[in-house]
Amino acid sequence: MKLRMTDKMIESSLPITLDKLAHVKNAFHSFMLKFNPIVLILLMGWCVCSCSTVTQIPSLTPEEIEQEAQVQAELNEERLIEGTQRLADASWPLITKNLALCEGFTDFQIGVWIARRVRKNVTNDAIAWGVATDSPAALAGLQVRDLIIAIDDNTVENSSKARTALKQALKQFSEDGRTEPIELMVARPNTTETGRSFTFLSFTIQPVKTCRSEIFVSGSLAFSAYATGKRIGVATGLLNFLEKETDLQYIIAHELAHNFYRHVSKARTRGILGGLLDGISLVTGFWTNGLFAKQGITAYSKRFENEADYVSMYILANAGVDLNGVEDVWRRVSANMGLSESRTHPSRPVRYLRMAKTRQEIAEKIAQGEPLMPELKKDK
Repeated sequence: MKLRMTDKMIESSLPITLDKLAHVKNAFHSFMLKFNPIVLILLMGWCVCSCSTVTQIPSLTPEEIEQEAQVQAELNEERLIEGTQRLADASWPLITKNLALCEGFTDFQIGVWIARRVRKNVTNDAIAWGVATDSPAALAGLQVRDLIIAIDDNTVENSSKARTALKQALKQFSEDGRTEPIELMVARPNTTETGRSFTFLSFTIQPVKTCRSEIFVSGSLAFSAYATGKRIGVATGLLNFLEKETDLQYIIAHELAHNFYRHVSKARTRGILGGLLDGISLVTGFWTNGLFAKQGITAYSKRFENEADYVSMYILANAGVDLNGVEDVWRRVSANMGLSESRTHPSRPVRYLRMAKTRQEIAEKIAQGEPLMPELKKDK
């Protein structure tokens, strides 16, 4: 049987009937007529108040604004290049001198960091933002600000395609047994009084085995660094704070330790299992508000942070970094930010003391000629 609603039925089903709506409309119209002068006065007052500036502000043309925006964009990019070069130099010895620690978690690299669009108005050209000192790329002659135009005869139009092409070429060394070096074609900018020109150069670069992790400068101004299991991001805000290179190397080593020991994947797995428990609870009529998933992700967070601090000291030691006073970074942080507690991280005094004791442990191993490898529970 088909049911068809008439117009009257539809009208009667509405929360506010048409008669009531018309009544409200008439009432509002009467109100506006009655208080019309007051409304006009308030409207005029609002307009007058909104025009409260009294100074003669200089006018700007769109061309002037665009020109200044370009200047600031170039300053922004220059800052990112400086930060990336710092990151390249700081991280290269860490990922090349710890192959024993990252066994099974390795790839091949040449030591070049290609531009990333981490902020709006940052160039998308395939510019070398960083060339690690003593890396194959540096030894071959590649320089910061070289524009990469081809990788292994494959033309690259932008930074994204250049990073992808380089990643695919490097993957051939770890997965396909490639031994032939990588060919890079670059355009090197030359700035003179008469203008800017380019010199075209070709480089033959042999990759080396390194610990696996893509390390980059994040555009965020936050005071943070993070590991994803495969990548490491160091926020610009933290990079600006870390004036000492050993401080920066410690931060990178700490995040590398997270990746070496697969802390992220372990936390993610516990979070998934916790989510399943949340789902089962919901089916049975009990709302957990994601409690098990949250607890699964954060349950061992402090232990992971302690382990990352412990292992980072060995990463630094194997890379030849002077460990004396490395733990002082936490005193410097507390001096600027206070002794704040965290639900997911150990307190800064705890981190300072644990790192100091680990430094002593490493010093004893060096004195006794022992391998610089972290102590495992099964070995104790």
